[in-house]
Amino acid sequence: MRKFLTLLFFVFVCFLKFSYAQFGISPPILKIEGLKTGNSYLYSFKVLGNSEYANVYVKNGNINYLIKTNYIQNYSEEDISNWISFVENPVKIEKGERVGEGKVNIIITVPNDAEPGYKLAFIGAQPVQQFLPNGTVSIAIIPSVEAPLIMQIDGIAIRDFEVFDIKSNYNDILIGIKNIGTVSASFYLILNISNSTFSKQIKSNILKFKPGETKVIPISLSSLADGKYNISLTIDFFSGKKFYQKEIYLESIKPLKIKIVEKVFDYSVILIILIIVLVIVIWKKIKE
Repeated sequence: MRKFLTLLFFVFVCFLKFSYAQFGISPPILKIEGLKTGNSYLYSFKVLGNSEYANVYVKNGNINYLIKTNYIQNYSEEDISNWISFVENPVKIEKGERVGEGKVNIIITVPNDAEPGYKLAFIGAQPVQQFLPNGTVSIAIIPSVEAPLIMQIDGIAIRDFEVFDIKSNYNDILIGIKNIGTVSASFYLILNISNSTFSKQIKSNILKFKPGETKVIPISLSSLADGKYNISLTIDFFSGKKFYQKEIYLESIKPLKIKIVEKVFDYSVILIILIIVLVIVIWKKIKE
């Protein structure tokens, strides 16, 4: 059976034609500024490649690309992947002397409630699978090449957070955080807790809040002994940091003591019933 499947695989491969497709986006960084909410814009760029057609796609950006750039100060992490649509896709690639190129037209629709600031998406291209005249299928092998699309929406973009409360709840620390900026932004917490005999650092996962969003984040410290601790908290939102300090008291959760009381049956009820029955019987006899 294994020999038969191996033979079948090699027969299938014989009907395939492999090619190495090279694709790129021109210009390598796409940038549009001065966009206004509630408007739509037509924007064009080129896709370069050696295939007859190319599928162009868009995906949402991530903060890692902008961390070391000036854009980070006014970066909104709002999802914009559904703002972009293609006038025509797949795109036809016209042959050139060295590499073919095709024109890509996209429509950017900015919602009325869009956040201000810089936005990031990535534009990429892939070859369209081709069926050759002899009936074989062409499979293209391509490197992953994507170009950043940076868009700027008019308005004041502010990335900022505040910690409005730090308190203990038995062996948990509750941290109240609010996004006081005007854009969606991500952050993480670094918590240092210590006393005269103990020191520990805890780093949270990356979280993202919308403008005005408020949440209380619990951090469990169930292994710590009861007592006073010094808290040093850093909130890092990539474009800035804030620092807070507080002394808190941690107390382990005390188990509930449940007192079981046995219910004693009240025999006086039976006695009263018997007396009533006896009185009725006597009364009937006297009446007779």
